[in-house]
Amino acid sequence: MARFVLISIPDNEEAEAFVAAMQGGHILYSRPHPTLEDQVSVVKPRTEWSAEALWADPTKMCECHPPWKLPNPIAKGSPGLQCSPGRSAKYGWLLCPQCNMPHPHQFQHPKNLLDPNETAQSRKYCLGFRSDRSAFQEGK
Repeated sequence: MARFVLISIPDNEEAEAFVAAMQGGHILYSRPHPTLEDQVSVVKPRTEWSAEALWADPTKMCECHPPWKLPNPIAKGSPGLQCSPGRSAKYGWLLCPQCNMPHPHQFQHPKNLLDPNETAQSRKYCLGFRSDRSAFQEGK
């Protein structure tokens, strides 16, 4: 399972430098070195950064429904999902009731893991993504 992280950086210049460093493959955080006791290097930002949200990203998908049978509410009688997905309590994913795995054909709006009391009405930030992004990843 992977994670999406939303970081708030109030200074535009620092935010752009952060993204450039990430795209350049630079280390963005530090931990104690595994062999050099108590040695770390930390670059302190000029402004106060904060982690606003953390979402879980599913990596294993439901395989109960063939990919060509996508839901199509416009065309009546057409093939589509024959189940009613439910929302998971822990991550907020839409799950197949047959295998209990995230539906690859549905858009996900997961829960913010940093706010355990979050509800759909109290959400400050909402993440929406398609569970199965393999078609988009092929053209990388």
